[in-house]
Amino acid sequence: MGAQRVLQVADKSIKGNSQWVATLTHDPSGSMIATGGWDKSIRIFDIESGKVVLKIRGTLFTGHHDRVYGLQYSKDGRLLLSASGDRTARVWDVQAETCVKNMHGHTGDVKRTILSEDGNIIVSAARDKTIKLWDWRVQHHIRSLSDPKGWVEDIALSPDGRSLYSVGASGCIKVFRPSKHPQRALRTRKLR
Repeated sequence: MGAQRVLQVADKSIKGNSQWVATLTHDPSGSMIATGGWDKSIRIFDIESGKVVLKIRGTLFTGHHDRVYGLQYSKDGRLLLSASGDRTARVWDVQAETCVKNMHGHTGDVKRTILSEDGNIIVSAARDKTIKLWDWRVQHHIRSLSDPKGWVEDIALSPDGRSLYSVGASGCIKVFRPSKHPQRALRTRKLR
């Protein structure tokens, strides 16, 4: 007797995106889900009804003008962070339906943005081989960290905020201590 495989069929399908969806995240209440992708737009859906409750159009003046690769809500759900191929990381006030900060400085697609536990620092990772730390409230670039071996695809902060982890083209998990300058790289095994 071989192993049994169980196929789970989706309970629900929410439509509303016009092109490939690259990222999604839910708000802290669990009632809304935000999506972003190749159509340069961010859409926020009510999960129960499946309806779009907010659409941030992808244009030069109102939203990103390239693909949206990463999204994250703040802990209180008031703010939404976005990362884009237009080389920016943005902060959106969800209720006001407006961009409140636009961080420029990367020279490649920004793949991921995350917010520190205290909500004051945004960390952005890009295909320009850098990670940037920003005080988003005053739109100030604090520091850049680099991975000379390749672009950065994803990042995570430790719960205490003392360690920053990155993965990407280098094939390693990089461990940064933003309060110190040196970095350590932990080799990862290739998945088969």
